Amino acid sequence: MKRKQIIDFLTIVLFFGVLLSLTIYVGIGALIDWRTEHKKEEGELFANSYYEDDNLNYFIRYIDYKFFGHTEANNVLVGNDGWIFETVNSENGYNYLLDHIGGSAFSEEALLRIKTNIEQEREYYQELGMDYMVVIIPNSMSVCEDKLPGFLGERSENARLEALSAYLSDENSYVDPTEKLKELSEIEIPYNNTENSINAFGAYCIYSTVMDRIGNDVESLRYEDIAFSVRMTDGKTAAINAGLENIVQNRTVSLTDEMTNGYEIEDRRWNCFTTRCKNSDENIPTLLIKFSNEWDRIQMMPLFSNTFDKVYYEGGGINIASAAEKHLPDIVIRMIRESELEALLK
Repeated sequence: MKRKQIIDFLTIVLFFGVLLSLTIYVGIGALIDWRTEHKKEEGELFANSYYEDDNLNYFIRYIDYKFFGHTEANNVLVGNDGWIFETVNSENGYNYLLDHIGGSAFSEEALLRIKTNIEQEREYYQELGMDYMVVIIPNSMSVCEDKLPGFLGERSENARLEALSAYLSDENSYVDPTEKLKELSEIEIPYNNTENSINAFGAYCIYSTVMDRIGNDVESLRYEDIAFSVRMTDGKTAAINAGLENIVQNRTVSLTDEMTNGYEIEDRRWNCFTTRCKNSDENIPTLLIKFSNEWDRIQMMPLFSNTFDKVYYEGGGINIASAAEKHLPDIVIRMIRESELEALLK
């Protein structure tokens, strides 16, 4: 009898022992899962409050820029005096810094090919009775070198524009306004300080260089005759990419609205415009300009349209030769940015 009681007792103890062990195992597992999930939520909460807090991130960017002259943004370089430079062209991959130090120089073969292409184009338009020019719009780094950080050093003579301009120094159809832009920058800065683009004064400098090349047959606009507007605005592309558009202001130089009163738009198709000067006579030459960038066309259009009797503006994707054969202008100009010089190889 006692033996049976002992066995029953041990069975009950063993049963409750197994039950208790199972309960503890399940309970601890659930507790661990709860803590793990809770910690995960805490981590997400911290990440959301720290990394995704706009005000905090703005403060960090502000301190980083104002006190250390630095930004964590990719492809952006902080310069001097409120200048921010793009280091890589997002459209074609051109590397501004690499070119600045001569790391992407044109080969002798490439220079010869560009020279040959320009000569052939000039001869083609001459046969049509037209003058022809290729006009380069330099990068802001090429003109405003004093705004670059000192550690970059001087611009390399192997930089593409320097080498190309030296190689084509005897080619009258090739126009590099870099020196004119540097010379006139004592009057006003010709570029936006938060984007690699000319402002209205930069457009005037390039216009003035082109008019010098055309000669005295056409009376050009003088600086004194042009009304410029200067104001501070939010930062442009480079500042936006760095999240500094509200921290670094852009010195925006534009033409006043009265500059558009001297001409009218006769035709407009997509990114192609035809303008006629209201006070011009028919003896003044007609002009066709192809721009690779719409912003450059916007900046220069009032200047050329107030100078020439009729101007045809052609945008990217338009075959300049076909446009010339259609409109039969007296002068054909191809405007191309320094960051797009490879296009001259084609």
